[in-house]
Amino acid sequence: MESEETNHHKRERQPSNIDLNFLYEFIDHLKELLDDLNSKNNVLPKVDKMGRSDCPFAERLYADKEEALGKVVNELKKIKEFIERMDFEIKRCEKNLGLIRFDRDGLSLDEARKQYDAARERQKKEQNVFIYQKQRLNDLLTKGNKLLKTARDKRHTWPLGKPKKKDNFNPEAILDAVLESKSNGGRNRSPGGPVFNKELNSLVNLGPLG
Repeated sequence: MESEETNHHKRERQPSNIDLNFLYEFIDHLKELLDDLNSKNNVLPKVDKMGRSDCPFAERLYADKEEALGKVVNELKKIKEFIERMDFEIKRCEKNLGLIRFDRDGLSLDEARKQYDAARERQKKEQNVFIYQKQRLNDLLTKGNKLLKTARDKRHTWPLGKPKKKDNFNPEAILDAVLESKSNGGRNRSPGGPVFNKELNSLVNLGPLG
Protein backbone atom coordinates (compact mmCIF):
# COMPACT_ATOMS: atom_id res chain seq x y z
CA MET A 1 0.00 0.00 0.00
CA GLU A 2 1.12 3.55 -0.68
CA SER A 3 1.97 5.67 2.31
CA GLU A 4 0.00 8.78 3.22
CA GLU A 5 3.12 10.82 2.40
CA THR A 6 3.25 9.40 -1.14
CA ASN A 7 -0.42 10.17 -1.70
CA HIS A 8 0.19 13.68 -0.37
CA HIS A 9 2.95 14.28 -2.92
CA LYS A 10 0.72 13.01 -5.72
CA ARG A 11 -1.99 15.44 -4.70
CA GLU A 12 0.57 18.25 -4.70
CA ARG A 13 1.68 17.40 -8.24
CA GLN A 14 -1.88 17.45 -9.57
CA PRO A 15 -2.47 20.73 -11.42
CA SER A 16 -5.13 23.10 -10.21
CA ASN A 17 -8.11 24.05 -12.37
CA ILE A 18 -6.93 25.74 -15.55
CA ASP A 19 -8.09 29.22 -16.46
CA LEU A 20 -9.05 28.92 -20.13
CA ASN A 21 -9.41 32.69 -20.46
CA PHE A 22 -5.75 33.04 -19.54
CA LEU A 23 -4.86 30.37 -22.11
CA TYR A 24 -6.83 32.19 -24.81
CA GLU A 25 -5.05 35.45 -23.93
CA PHE A 26 -1.68 33.70 -24.07
CA ILE A 27 -2.41 32.24 -27.52
CA ASP A 28 -3.60 35.60 -28.89
CA HIS A 29 -0.56 37.35 -27.41
CA LEU A 30 1.86 34.82 -28.89
CA LYS A 31 0.21 35.10 -32.31
CA GLU A 32 0.73 38.87 -32.19
CA LEU A 33 4.39 38.42 -31.24
CA LEU A 34 4.94 35.95 -34.09
CA ASP A 35 3.32 38.30 -36.58
CA ASP A 36 5.44 41.18 -35.28
CA LEU A 37 8.67 39.18 -35.57
CA ASN A 38 7.75 38.02 -39.07
CA SER A 39 7.01 41.60 -40.11
CA LYS A 40 10.28 42.95 -38.69
CA ASN A 41 12.24 40.09 -40.23
CA ASN A 42 10.79 40.79 -43.68
CA VAL A 43 11.87 44.45 -43.78
CA LEU A 44 15.52 43.90 -42.89
CA PRO A 45 17.77 45.64 -45.44
CA LYS A 46 20.83 43.99 -46.93
CA VAL A 47 24.10 44.74 -45.16
CA ASP A 48 27.67 43.73 -45.88
CA LYS A 49 30.03 42.15 -43.35
CA MET A 50 30.99 45.63 -42.09
CA GLY A 51 27.37 46.61 -41.45
CA ARG A 52 27.20 48.94 -44.43
CA SER A 53 23.85 49.29 -46.16
CA ASP A 54 21.90 51.52 -48.51
CA CYS A 55 19.45 51.94 -45.65
CA PRO A 56 20.69 54.68 -43.26
CA PHE A 57 19.00 53.12 -40.23
CA ALA A 58 19.68 49.45 -40.97
CA GLU A 59 21.16 48.77 -37.54
CA ARG A 60 18.04 50.01 -35.81
CA LEU A 61 15.86 47.69 -37.90
CA TYR A 62 18.07 44.76 -36.93
CA ALA A 63 17.86 45.84 -33.29
CA ASP A 64 14.06 45.94 -33.52
CA LYS A 65 14.10 42.43 -34.98
CA GLU A 66 16.32 41.14 -32.17
CA GLU A 67 14.00 42.66 -29.58
CA ALA A 68 10.99 40.97 -31.18
CA LEU A 69 12.96 37.73 -31.38
CA GLY A 70 13.69 37.81 -27.65
CA LYS A 71 10.01 38.23 -26.81
CA VAL A 72 9.06 35.24 -28.94
CA VAL A 73 11.75 33.07 -27.38
CA ASN A 74 10.50 33.87 -23.87
CA GLU A 75 6.87 33.08 -24.71
CA LEU A 76 7.65 29.87 -26.60
CA LYS A 77 9.24 28.50 -23.42
CA LYS A 78 5.78 28.48 -21.84
CA ILE A 79 4.11 26.42 -24.55
CA LYS A 80 5.43 23.04 -23.38
CA GLU A 81 3.91 23.60 -19.95
CA PHE A 82 0.55 24.50 -21.50
CA ILE A 83 0.62 21.42 -23.76
CA GLU A 84 1.38 19.17 -20.80
CA ARG A 85 -1.54 20.72 -18.99
CA MET A 86 -3.84 20.04 -21.95
CA ASP A 87 -2.73 16.40 -21.89
CA PHE A 88 -3.60 16.21 -18.20
CA GLU A 89 -7.06 17.65 -18.80
CA ILE A 90 -7.72 15.37 -21.78
CA LYS A 91 -6.82 12.29 -19.72
CA ARG A 92 -8.95 13.54 -16.81
CA CYS A 93 -11.95 13.91 -19.10
CA GLU A 94 -11.35 10.46 -20.59
CA LYS A 95 -11.24 8.94 -17.10
CA ASN A 96 -14.51 10.67 -16.20
CA LEU A 97 -16.12 9.41 -19.40
CA GLY A 98 -15.13 5.88 -18.48
CA LEU A 99 -16.68 6.23 -15.03
CA ILE A 100 -19.87 7.64 -16.53
CA ARG A 101 -20.16 4.76 -19.01
CA PHE A 102 -19.53 2.20 -16.28
CA ASP A 103 -22.14 3.66 -13.93
CA ARG A 104 -24.70 4.10 -16.70
CA ASP A 105 -24.50 0.42 -17.64
CA GLY A 106 -25.74 -0.47 -14.17
CA LEU A 107 -28.85 1.71 -14.41
CA SER A 108 -32.30 0.46 -15.31
CA LEU A 109 -34.39 3.63 -15.15
CA ASP A 110 -34.61 5.61 -18.42
CA GLU A 111 -34.60 8.95 -16.59
CA ALA A 112 -31.40 8.11 -14.78
CA ARG A 113 -29.83 6.97 -18.05
CA LYS A 114 -30.79 10.28 -19.69
CA GLN A 115 -29.06 12.20 -16.90
CA TYR A 116 -25.89 10.16 -17.39
CA ASP A 117 -26.10 10.68 -21.16
CA ALA A 118 -26.29 14.45 -20.60
CA ALA A 119 -23.31 14.28 -18.23
CA ARG A 120 -21.39 12.29 -20.83
CA GLU A 121 -22.08 14.90 -23.52
CA ARG A 122 -20.93 17.74 -21.26
CA GLN A 123 -17.75 15.87 -20.42
CA LYS A 124 -17.08 15.09 -24.08
CA LYS A 125 -17.52 18.75 -25.05
CA GLU A 126 -15.08 19.76 -22.32
CA GLN A 127 -12.56 17.22 -23.57
CA ASN A 128 -12.92 18.48 -27.14
CA VAL A 129 -12.09 21.99 -25.95
CA PHE A 130 -8.78 20.81 -24.51
CA ILE A 131 -8.01 18.72 -27.61
CA TYR A 132 -8.59 21.76 -29.82
CA GLN A 133 -6.48 24.06 -27.65
CA LYS A 134 -3.66 21.51 -27.62
CA GLN A 135 -3.72 21.49 -31.43
CA ARG A 136 -3.59 25.30 -31.51
CA LEU A 137 -0.60 25.27 -29.17
CA ASN A 138 1.22 22.66 -31.26
CA ASP A 139 0.56 24.66 -34.43
CA LEU A 140 1.93 27.81 -32.80
CA LEU A 141 4.98 25.93 -31.54
CA THR A 142 5.71 24.64 -35.04
CA LYS A 143 5.21 28.08 -36.59
CA GLY A 144 7.29 29.72 -33.87
CA ASN A 145 10.22 27.34 -34.27
CA LYS A 146 10.27 27.84 -38.04
CA LEU A 147 10.18 31.60 -37.60
CA LEU A 148 12.99 31.49 -35.04
CA LYS A 149 15.14 29.51 -37.45
CA THR A 150 14.57 32.09 -40.17
CA ALA A 151 15.15 35.06 -37.85
CA ARG A 152 18.43 33.53 -36.62
CA ASP A 153 19.67 32.79 -40.12
CA LYS A 154 22.94 34.48 -41.05
CA ARG A 155 21.17 36.55 -43.70
CA HIS A 156 18.94 38.08 -41.04
CA THR A 157 21.62 38.68 -38.40
CA TRP A 158 23.56 41.88 -37.80
CA PRO A 159 27.19 41.13 -38.79
CA LEU A 160 28.82 43.22 -36.05
CA GLY A 161 27.42 41.51 -32.96
CA LYS A 162 24.41 42.84 -31.09
CA PRO A 163 22.78 45.70 -33.03
CA LYS A 164 22.02 48.93 -31.17
CA LYS A 165 19.21 51.41 -31.42
CA LYS A 166 20.52 54.91 -32.02
CA ASP A 167 18.87 57.60 -29.92
CA ASN A 168 19.20 60.18 -32.67
CA PHE A 169 17.02 58.21 -35.05
CA ASN A 170 13.88 60.22 -35.66
CA PRO A 171 11.90 59.30 -38.81
CA GLU A 172 9.66 62.39 -38.64
CA ALA A 173 12.60 64.74 -38.22
CA ILE A 174 14.38 63.12 -41.13
CA LEU A 175 11.31 63.43 -43.33
CA ASP A 176 10.89 67.10 -42.42
CA ALA A 177 14.54 67.72 -43.16
CA VAL A 178 14.30 65.95 -46.52
CA LEU A 179 11.33 68.09 -47.54
CA GLU A 180 13.08 71.27 -46.40
CA SER A 181 16.24 70.27 -48.24
CA LYS A 182 14.26 69.65 -51.41
CA SER A 183 12.51 73.03 -51.18
CA ASN A 184 15.87 74.79 -50.63
CA GLY A 185 17.49 73.24 -53.65
CA GLY A 186 19.41 70.67 -51.66
CA ARG A 187 20.81 73.07 -49.02
CA ASN A 188 20.54 71.34 -45.67
CA ARG A 189 20.04 73.78 -42.82
CA SER A 190 18.88 71.18 -40.29
CA PRO A 191 21.05 70.53 -37.25
CA GLY A 192 21.70 67.06 -35.98
CA GLY A 193 25.34 66.23 -36.41
CA PRO A 194 27.20 63.98 -38.84
CA VAL A 195 25.10 60.86 -38.20
CA PHE A 196 21.85 62.70 -38.84
CA ASN A 197 23.23 64.42 -41.94
CA LYS A 198 24.48 61.11 -43.27
CA GLU A 199 21.01 59.60 -42.85
CA LEU A 200 19.46 62.69 -44.41
CA ASN A 201 21.76 62.69 -47.42
CA SER A 202 21.06 59.01 -48.02
CA LEU A 203 17.35 59.67 -48.06
CA VAL A 204 17.70 62.73 -50.29
CA ASN A 205 19.58 60.62 -52.79
CA LEU A 206 16.62 58.27 -53.04
CA GLY A 207 14.89 60.87 -55.19
CA PRO A 208 11.49 62.61 -54.96
CA LEU A 209 9.21 61.41 -52.15
CA GLY A 210 5.73 60.17 -52.95
